[in-house]
Amino acid sequence: GGGGGTGGKSCGGGGKGSGRRGSFPVVKVKDLHPTTSNISILVRCCKISPTAMQHSTQGAQQMPRDVVVGEALIGDESGVVLMRCTQEQASTLSVGFAVWAHGSSIQMISGHMSLMVDRGGWLEPCHTARWFLPNTRNNISSIEYELVKRS
Repeated sequence: GGGGGTGGKSCGGGGKGSGRRGSFPVVKVKDLHPTTSNISILVRCCKISPTAMQHSTQGAQQMPRDVVVGEALIGDESGVVLMRCTQEQASTLSVGFAVWAHGSSIQMISGHMSLMVDRGGWLEPCHTARWFLPNTRNNISSIEYELVKRS
């Protein structure tokens, strides 16, 4: 571990919910690894794509709120990562806009890293973030990790 830069720049205008922000360490995309969990990360959304196309409109209302409906490519200056999103999260994300992903963790999907907001976490749109461009040349979700079996 170690490190711990000056992550004191907050986005929200204070008030409701701002006290919860301090509970997660703030990291950059390049610092994510397969066992990363319970972090906050400030990212900009590059693109959103549905994982499974729902052809039938009926039944969409009954979907549990934690069902993954899409993937978003999100990132900061250090790199980009795929994020699996629920319906609620997907509606919070807008291409080109910055969001805080609070309480998020890495989930390994067939050897590749995906970011996922945990049950206790949330996405927070961040309108006061300084401008940055996601570094799409460093897509950490494209790295394949060999799953090491512990003997």
